[in-house]
Amino acid sequence: EWVPPAVHFHQPYWQYWRHFTDHVRRLSYVMAQGTHVADAAILYPLTTMHAGWAGGEMFSDAARAAASSVMDLAKSVYRSGVDFDFIDDASLLRAECDGSILRIAGIEFQAVVLPSLTTIRTETLRALRDFHAAGGVVVVAGRLPDASPESGRCDPNIRALVDEMFGVDVADPPSVVAVNESPRGGKAVFVPGDSEEVATQITRAVDRDFVPSQPDVFHTHQRAGDSDTYFLVNARPDARRIAVDVRGSGRPEIWDAATGDVKPAYRYERRGDRTIVDLDMEVYEGVVLVFSQARAGPMVVADSLDSVTGVVPMDRSFDVIGLCGSGGMKTVRLLSNGHEYSAEADVDAPPDSIPLDGAWDVRLEPTMDNRWGDYRHPPEETTIGPEARQFRYAEEDGSSGASPDWHERTLDDSAWERVTWGYGPYWWTLGPFREGHEPQQVLQDTIAGGFDPCAPVHAAGRQAVWEPLVFSLKHGSRTPDISWGGMEGVRDEFITCPAVLGGGDVVRYLFTYVDAPEEAKRLFEFGRLLDDYHRSVGAEPFARSAWINSEQVVSAAAADPQEPVPVTLRKGLNAVLLRIVQPRGETVSARAAFVDPDAVPDFDPYVPLLRWFRESPVLTHDVTPGIERVGWFRFDAPPGLASMRTKLFGKRVRVWVDGESVHDQIIEC
Repeated sequence: EWVPPAVHFHQPYWQYWRHFTDHVRRLSYVMAQGTHVADAAILYPLTTMHAGWAGGEMFSDAARAAASSVMDLAKSVYRSGVDFDFIDDASLLRAECDGSILRIAGIEFQAVVLPSLTTIRTETLRALRDFHAAGGVVVVAGRLPDASPESGRCDPNIRALVDEMFGVDVADPPSVVAVNESPRGGKAVFVPGDSEEVATQITRAVDRDFVPSQPDVFHTHQRAGDSDTYFLVNARPDARRIAVDVRGSGRPEIWDAATGDVKPAYRYERRGDRTIVDLDMEVYEGVVLVFSQARAGPMVVADSLDSVTGVVPMDRSFDVIGLCGSGGMKTVRLLSNGHEYSAEADVDAPPDSIPLDGAWDVRLEPTMDNRWGDYRHPPEETTIGPEARQFRYAEEDGSSGASPDWHERTLDDSAWERVTWGYGPYWWTLGPFREGHEPQQVLQDTIAGGFDPCAPVHAAGRQAVWEPLVFSLKHGSRTPDISWGGMEGVRDEFITCPAVLGGGDVVRYLFTYVDAPEEAKRLFEFGRLLDDYHRSVGAEPFARSAWINSEQVVSAAAADPQEPVPVTLRKGLNAVLLRIVQPRGETVSARAAFVDPDAVPDFDPYVPLLRWFRESPVLTHDVTPGIERVGWFRFDAPPGLASMRTKLFGKRVRVWVDGESVHDQIIEC
C-alpha cells in the first residue's frame, strides 16, 4: 500500500498517541539493553532446504517439510516457556564450548535443537558431537540427517556421527524418545514426532531460566551488567495470579512502561539460587520484571490479601498495605533479614458497588482536524465532528413527498440503494457494444434530439438500457484511476469506463443536458490525460466523438491531439452526446467539461477538488429535466444527537427522527 494510515493529527486518537509511543519507547529501550538470555538454540535447516531446492520456487517435499516444521517446532518450544534463538551453521561453528554451555555472541545456551533434517554439514554435526561430549544437550525432532553437502545421500560419516551421539541407527530410528548420555553428563535426545515433547525433554535436561506456574505466559530475558530484565506477557483472556520461578537473584521490581514508575514487587521468595515472584496479571497484560542487585527488601511470602501495594518498615515491625474485595480476618507473613514477621487483622467489608445504570448523557467530541483542508476545502481552524457520508436511498414514483411509511423507524430499507454524500447522476451511459455492432438507430435518434432513457435498446441480439453515470463534482469518479495512492491529487478525469475483457475495442455512449442561464462561449475539454504513470501501465489514447444540440463538435481518432474545442452553448438546455471507443481490455478514464476560456482552472494536487467544477458552477447538468424527483435518504445517527446541519438543493425538505417529524421547510431556489 503506497499510503498507509497516517499516524498524526488526522487520527481521532492523536491526542492520546504520545502515551502509546512513550509506552513503546520505554519498553523498546529497556529490552534493547544487554544480552539476550535463552535456554535453547534452534538450528535453522538451511542446508536441508538448499539440498532440496530445484530452482525458482521449486523445492522438494523434504525441504518444504523442514521449512514448515522448524516454525511449528519454534512455536511449540516458545509457548512451553522455553525461550530460544535461531542459529545457523556459521554461528554454530564460531561458538565457544564451555562444558555444558555453548556460548554464541555472548549468549549462553544449554541446549541445541535440530528440526527435522535430511542434510547437515559434516563440520556442523562434529561441533554438536563435541558439545554433547562436553556435557551439553542436543535434541533432534522428527528426523535424523543422513546426508551432507560434501558427500551427498547416505553419507557414512554423518551416519557414524549420529550413531556416536544418539546411539541410534539412522536407517532404523526408534519410534519412542531415545536419550543417550555422554560420560560428562551430556544428553543427546531423539524425539521421533511430537514437537511438544521437545520442550519436555529440554525441561528435564537443563536448569530452565524461567518457569511459570501456569501455561501461556510468554517471556524474554535481557541481562545488562548486574541487572536481569524479564518482559512477561499473560497470553490468555483472563486475569490471573501467576508465580514465576526465575534463575536469578536480587530485589524484584516492576517497571511500568506505561507511566515510567518503578515499584517493588513485594510477593517473592528466595529458594537457593532461584527467586519465585507472585504476579497479578490482567488480560493480555505485559509486565517488565527487573532484578536489581540492590539490598533485598522485605518478602511477603504468604498472605490472604487480593493485592499488596506497599510494605513500610517501622521501628521493629512492618506495615503491610493491600487491597481486599471482601471483609473478615486477613493474614500476612513476611521475611526480612532472616527474621519472620506475621500478623492478622479483621477488616471491614468494602462498600457495595454503585450500579451505573439508567440513561446516559452522551457528547461526541469533534476529532477531524481541518487546519490543512484534509476533510473540507478550504482549510480552516476548526475540528469537524461526526458526519453521515453514506445513505440508504430510494425515489418515489410520484411527487407527493409523503410516502406512507418510509419515515418509520422500523421500515426495512435493506434493499435500498447505498449512496455517498456528494455523488449523484450527471450523465446517462449506454453500452458497452463491440465496435461495428452498435445500435445505430439509437445514435441517430439521440443526435436528432429524440433521447429517451426509458426506451429499450437492442443491439447484436441483446437488450441494453441507459444507466445513470454517478460521480462527484468535488472528488470525481467513484472508482478513480489513481496512482501513488492518490498523492497526486484529484485527477482531471471523472468519467470511468471499466475494462471489458476479451474481443476487440468496445463503444460506449454518454448523454446529458447542460443547462446554461444565458448563451455562453466555452472550451469543451474532452479526452484524457496521458501522464507518465498511465504510459507506464500501457494506457492508450482513445477515439472519441461529441455532439452538442445535434451538431458534431468532436470527431477524433485515437492518435489525434486532445485539444479543447471552442463551442457555443445556447440559453437553456443543451443536449450533449459522447461516443467513446474503448481500447480492448483497458479501463478508460475521461473528462468532458465546459470551461470558461477566460478562467481556465489550473491543476493543483494540493487542492482536493476536481478543478473543472472547483468554483460555483454556472452551468448545471440535468439528466431528467422537467421532472420533479422526490428522494428519500435514511441513515443511522450517533447516540446523543441533538442537532444536525445539511447542505442540499431542492424545493422542499422534510426530516424525521425515529419516525417523528422534526422539520418541514419549503425552499426558494
